[in-house]
Amino acid sequence: MHKILFISHLYPLPTDPFYGMVVHRQALELKNLGCDVRIISPILNIPKGVSKLKKKWTNIQKIESKRDLEGITVYHPKTNPLVAKYLPHKAGLYNFNKFKGLIDEVYSEFNFTHVHAQTALTNGSLGLEISRKYNVPLITTVNGTDIDHLIYRNKQSLINMKKVLKESDAVTTPSIIIKQKLKDRLRIDSNFIGRGIYLNHTYSGKTALEEKYRNKFIILSVSKLIQSKGINMNLIAISKLPAQIRDNIKYIVIGKGPQESELKKLVEKLGLNNIVEFKGFQEKNKVMEYMFICDLFSLPSWQETFGLVYLEAMSHGKPVIGSQNHGVDGIVKHMVNGFLVEEKNIDHLSYLIDFCVNNERVIKHLGNNAKELVENNFTWEKIAVKNKNLYEEVNKKL
Repeated sequence: MHKILFISHLYPLPTDPFYGMVVHRQALELKNLGCDVRIISPILNIPKGVSKLKKKWTNIQKIESKRDLEGITVYHPKTNPLVAKYLPHKAGLYNFNKFKGLIDEVYSEFNFTHVHAQTALTNGSLGLEISRKYNVPLITTVNGTDIDHLIYRNKQSLINMKKVLKESDAVTTPSIIIKQKLKDRLRIDSNFIGRGIYLNHTYSGKTALEEKYRNKFIILSVSKLIQSKGINMNLIAISKLPAQIRDNIKYIVIGKGPQESELKKLVEKLGLNNIVEFKGFQEKNKVMEYMFICDLFSLPSWQETFGLVYLEAMSHGKPVIGSQNHGVDGIVKHMVNGFLVEEKNIDHLSYLIDFCVNNERVIKHLGNNAKELVENNFTWEKIAVKNKNLYEEVNKKL
């Protein structure tokens, strides 16, 4: 039986149950396949006097050092926040020396057979030290933050990341775009293993929303309301449409965030009050209901490692608009199962929305293709099989 030790600072916390949920889903489904999985998930050790300044920091300090989450054992050793933030190239070795007692304890009772670091620098450096000490293979996942930001942080970050990846027994990337960037920038090959969804979360049946929005072309966005998600681009793109098209649209925005008031002011400025609805935070089942009734999902974000919301919309048979060279590019194929807009190009975005409003048969065809792709390739169960197969391939090479 494979015994996998995940290293991930991204993992659901009592203070934030959605944080790092993609890593937890992988662990759960590997467990369902017969693997044993445990997690080392460092949290920040914020001094008492400082932690009182923010409720979030106070709550983090109350998190147990060892806990169970849906049958997965999670360890939360505390790390220095200054090292984590300002010296990421040193954080892996620092944590290894700081966590030695815990790691020895985990190995003595768990005897892990593989280490899987869920990011390439801090988690990867820690994973490499553990791999060396216990002579077990290391699998490292490269995320968008690694390849787009941390390799440019300083020279040592780049050197350390290359070292981790070259000494890893396998490297994975969660998107085709990150796989290509890794090849182009660091000359390192990787295995594309995406993210997934649960098909039983997909909404079906009757909903009062259908009657509420009857005869409207529904565009939907679901995201945190921050600049990089491109909600403002959607608003401006819609405002550029001819009045007879624009007035047939209802644009629904689900989510909260620091840009909310700015976006609402933009709606006023653009005269879109009768077209745009901000729904704030919605529970998962309600989000799925909106995906069920929408005609088009548009999130022209330019900072996405993957973007599960695109898959969720696609699972409902909806075409999506994403940005070229980001997130789901490579999974979403332009005019095959969705649309790819040129990054930050509002005129192109407006053209695509116009096209969708006026080509109902085409977007239904693309939506059906999108649904088929997700069902066949991007469920958490299928992602777990791919991970398990990779662990087995690594063993064969040893």
